[in-house]
Amino acid sequence: MAMVIAVFALISSAAPAQTSSPTSSPAPAGSPVKGGGHKDKGKGSDLKKYDEMQITDEQKNKIKQIRSGYGSRLEDILFEMQREGFNLADELKKAEPDRANIDAIIDRLTELKKKRYKLILDEYFEIRKILTPDQQKVYTQRFIRQMRSQSVK
Repeated sequence: MAMVIAVFALISSAAPAQTSSPTSSPAPAGSPVKGGGHKDKGKGSDLKKYDEMQITDEQKNKIKQIRSGYGSRLEDILFEMQREGFNLADELKKAEPDRANIDAIIDRLTELKKKRYKLILDEYFEIRKILTPDQQKVYTQRFIRQMRSQSVK
């Protein structure tokens, strides 16, 4: 029973309800769609939140460039995670699931999740470089809060 619960938890994180990184505000629920997500739009946009941090226009533009550079790569990983989640679900539905195949899918999901964590942190550090020390403090607090709330799904 614990194995089934663990597998379904993994499937949940493989098909995340969010299509944005923790440096952005939560996206509406739904499956990630290639070509969507990781955009600076909506009333919860972190660029609006950056106004409270007194981010200059130059900093905003640099942040947009940084985020757009990471966005498509994060999106690709989410797409692959979702595909692997579907593969896992399909394997589990079989009359005789292949444990070796399930383990291989879980290994791929784990690697994808690791790549996603690293990209999110690369983006965080790149954005952090263009902020003042006071802005960095606020940004770091928000980033940590967002990471905790999302558990980097």
